[in-house]
Amino acid sequence: MPPYGAANGGEGATIEFAVVVLGVQHIIICGHSHCGAMKGLLHPESLVEQQLRIAQGHPLAFRQEDIQYRGHALECRINAEDPARGFRPCPGLIERFSAPNNARCRVDTHLYGGYRVPSHYDSLIAKVITHGKDRSTAIGQMDVILRTMQIEGIATTVPLHLALLADPAFRDGKVHTQFVENDFVPAYRS
Repeated sequence: MPPYGAANGGEGATIEFAVVVLGVQHIIICGHSHCGAMKGLLHPESLVEQQLRIAQGHPLAFRQEDIQYRGHALECRINAEDPARGFRPCPGLIERFSAPNNARCRVDTHLYGGYRVPSHYDSLIAKVITHGKDRSTAIGQMDVILRTMQIEGIATTVPLHLALLADPAFRDGKVHTQFVENDFVPAYRS
């Protein structure tokens, strides 16, 4: 399927699907970073560049058939929540923060040492995206990145992600849309 704008005269866009089409978004949706990684677009600048080209009246620099999927990508959304306590929100002071950000991964965050996570907003504090030649490589890279990441001062979902990455069913790709909620989290809590 061509990008919405390419088929309809102008804007580059993404289309979100659940059970039905949720809508056409005329923006870069940061939640689709893992999709871009599989298409060789690990950083959104390349997508933004294309949107700017289209806005100036230029055609896309590539065709849909030029985009080839390669490898496997994962995205972990790190929240200021405590999985061991029913995902209770964990606002508070970030005493120390460090995260790798290199060619094997991308970390999108606003955190820094001294930042105070507020209690009245979304608990998402970071997104970590890895890309590898296959699922096993991407999982291994994510495991290393999450073990290297340091977020001190509040509880986060990093331990949950690490346990999920180690789960045999997850590693083998034997999951379904309710796997985390129905199969993994109950076993994780026990």
